[in-house]
Amino acid sequence: MERVRDAFLVLLRAGLWGKFPENRGLFPLEEEEWERVFAMSRRQSVSGMVFDGICLLPETLQPSPAAFAKWIVIADAIEEFSGRMNAALKDLTGVFVSEGLRPVLQKGQGVAALYPEPSHRVCGDIDFYFPERQPHRQAPRTGKESPLPVADPAEVTGETMDDKAVELVRRHGVTVTRMPDGSQTYEWHGIDVEHHPAIIDLRSPAAIRLSGELDETREFVPTDIADGLRVPSPALNALMLQSLRPGTNAATCSISQSRHGGRTRGSARHIHQSFPPR
Repeated sequence: MERVRDAFLVLLRAGLWGKFPENRGLFPLEEEEWERVFAMSRRQSVSGMVFDGICLLPETLQPSPAAFAKWIVIADAIEEFSGRMNAALKDLTGVFVSEGLRPVLQKGQGVAALYPEPSHRVCGDIDFYFPERQPHRQAPRTGKESPLPVADPAEVTGETMDDKAVELVRRHGVTVTRMPDGSQTYEWHGIDVEHHPAIIDLRSPAAIRLSGELDETREFVPTDIADGLRVPSPALNALMLQSLRPGTNAATCSISQSRHGGRTRGSARHIHQSFPPR
């Protein structure tokens, strides 16, 4: 079992970093061992990255054609779904941006973009966060009207950018469901989408204090995934992904080093050292 685990980790690191696998003495594996590596990869949702690692091995160390066929089928399926998700993401982002909204993409394809082969990262759905409230609108100054700015009606009613985004989605005939935690879910062109009321859900007091240092104007950065779309910075991504798991010490240390070290490491390996795909 230890040999299988070691082979799995070697291939995962190779695929994640795009580097020739180290410790090639582990290979070739027996057919039964390749089956276990395959099952482990599926269970951890990293089949695409392990596939990339296998492709970096010399052919003499790769699985037999019959065993390798399963990896090819899985990799093709991951690529196909990733393409569909990207198409839906661009289309939906276009709907929001055309109405002046600035969505933030959480996890998923935003993190995948940091990988050597983005289309091989398994992603389940599209997660959005809309941080800004509706802007104030300056009232026209005519006659004896007050020169003071007048709030947009949306601001008066407490409507958020997320509320406006959901209304836009409903106009396209899509049914939106509000969940008990305040998130809102729906399906767009066959892809599950979720709007989150907060960028991060923290329970660790240390991580909560650290999150208070985050500046949204700095922590959300543009991405070329879709025009007008933003993603969390690598430091915020690390904290956000770790908040999905019990305990946040690793992420707190990671983001603290990034913030106080005066740099932000924007690579998938920085995030993936502690966290599995989401």
